[in-house]
Amino acid sequence: MQKLGTYYLDVALRGSRGISTSPIRMNGKSNSLFLKSTRRKKSSHEWLQRQLHDPYVKWARVEQYRCRSAFKLLEIDDKHKILSPGMNVVDCGAAPGSWTQVLVKRCNPAINDPSQPAGSIISLDIQDFLPVEGAHILAKSDITAKETQDAVLNLLQSTGVFSLDN
Repeated sequence: MQKLGTYYLDVALRGSRGISTSPIRMNGKSNSLFLKSTRRKKSSHEWLQRQLHDPYVKWARVEQYRCRSAFKLLEIDDKHKILSPGMNVVDCGAAPGSWTQVLVKRCNPAINDPSQPAGSIISLDIQDFLPVEGAHILAKSDITAKETQDAVLNLLQSTGVFSLDN
């Protein structure tokens, strides 16, 4: 038999037992799959159950936000009116990008509404994350690094901001 490779599969829980992340071996001739069934930890099971039943997780999918934390920023802004069209915002620690998605909608960087002033959104994180249309993304960027700080200042200067308050 020739080994083709090892692959991994993560399958959701079925009750309290399920198939965990386990190697799948493909046999060269029969292409058989061998799965190892294991029991999940109680905390993993509880977390998954909370995720499956959380209304904000479901609502985030419907509204196409990357995660439920977008609703925290929306709630803060609705209550305190901290965001407005035309604002320039630097979002540090932006991954996975749900707050950036909210900022793009609220600050008008893509000039979605020509009657409102245009803003600018700069999002950065040390982790890699997918781009958000209308925002400048600096993925895999450490805000403590001089190169990242220079990149942020250059992007801000291109929008008309020439200095920052400390």
